[in-house]
Amino acid sequence: MIRERLGLPKRRAHRRLGAGERLLALPSGFLWGAATADQQIERQQPSDWTAFEERAVRERRGIAGVDQAARWLAHKSDFDSHVADDVARAADMGHCAHRFSMSWARLFPREDMAAPDPAGVEFYGRVLDELHRQRMTPFVTLFHFASPAWLWRPDRDDRRGIERPDAPDRLAHLATTLIDAFGDRVRHWCTINEPVVLAYLGYLEGTFPPNEKRGGPLAADAVLAALLRMHEAAAAALREGARRRGTSVQVGIAQHVRTFVPWRNRAPLDVVTAAVIERLFVRRFLDQAMPSCDYVGVNEYGRAYVETELRRPLAYQVRHADPSDADDDASELGWAPDEHAFEDRLVALSRRYRKPIYVLENGTAEAALDDVRRQRQLVRHTQAMARAVQRGADVRGYFHWSLVDNFEWAEGFAPRFGLYAIDYDAGCSRSARGSVEVFRHLTRDNGVPAELWARLGR
Repeated sequence: MIRERLGLPKRRAHRRLGAGERLLALPSGFLWGAATADQQIERQQPSDWTAFEERAVRERRGIAGVDQAARWLAHKSDFDSHVADDVARAADMGHCAHRFSMSWARLFPREDMAAPDPAGVEFYGRVLDELHRQRMTPFVTLFHFASPAWLWRPDRDDRRGIERPDAPDRLAHLATTLIDAFGDRVRHWCTINEPVVLAYLGYLEGTFPPNEKRGGPLAADAVLAALLRMHEAAAAALREGARRRGTSVQVGIAQHVRTFVPWRNRAPLDVVTAAVIERLFVRRFLDQAMPSCDYVGVNEYGRAYVETELRRPLAYQVRHADPSDADDDASELGWAPDEHAFEDRLVALSRRYRKPIYVLENGTAEAALDDVRRQRQLVRHTQAMARAVQRGADVRGYFHWSLVDNFEWAEGFAPRFGLYAIDYDAGCSRSARGSVEVFRHLTRDNGVPAELWARLGR
């Protein structure tokens, strides 16, 4: 009652199965999988992120829990030593696809290299061999936040990193290299992971390299323009490489599509600001990138509330959950999921762009082996995808973040996103969480079985 008087948002109740609703199967040929990223699970490579991590250890700041995590940073989740058994674990859950990135820094550790490092090519060839052995479709990302350290050396005009004029050609060279090496085995490519997040956290908030704080949202426009040029150059290179080989490719990006809603439904400034942030954070870059994409890549982690101050309208605050709402089901990072917003988002994106959709990331942070929150969200989000398909959305695949626990960027190792838990002090041994068995049921039924919905969905 108090919340209603204040105009605070109330989360929609979970939809229950009634006479007019039934559990729905996903389309035949739907791709089930999990996702990983090189910098988060592989041994260290000479990237900008590695340089940032080493500096954080020296200065004891910049990464959450850095003192404890310092001994884990060199090997991360040690995917290098677990390639075969990690892929086998995914296959055992019924996964028929896997999303991962090929480290730009691992393949081109030096700026003067015209050809990639043979050891890097061999490593990713081994990953693809294991995926082929398990009959899993690879989705490969070129640039998942981490780039070679050499890209960050200033040019003669003091431009660094993705703002260097040669950055598009450099990423296009990586794309050409990979299509030449692996084009017979990889058809699905993602050029850049979450470009808007990279621009926001690296250039406005300052928590990601290059750790700048340039000002308000529009201060990142030059960075976003540079990322768009990199995407377009890489997409063109992939298509040209495929044409030379007489094959075809599917190219897209992975866009973070968090839903922004007003903190107070009856506060006009909250409503307007949430709508503006939604457009800037989600739709603007997608609108620009979609002409050079074959599919829409969706990374979805729930909703966020926007609260403004009447006297300072630009000084808005973003809240990732409502602590007074017991139904928020927020993760250990404090992020609130919203499967209904997820469903609506898939339908809206399908109508707007008229292209296939792949959910390239969706998950939650929960460390417990009996990870009931993750199980619940898996079931509810799967049913939401099926409802979106019923409403006309062309959703063709779902990749859960993540297969195993990982280094979660500036948040360090505390957030546990893995279907498999990792003991970093015991040789990075893996232990199955309860969600592994839930995932097996989802892939077996190609949707939510009634038993799981009765236990976890309602």
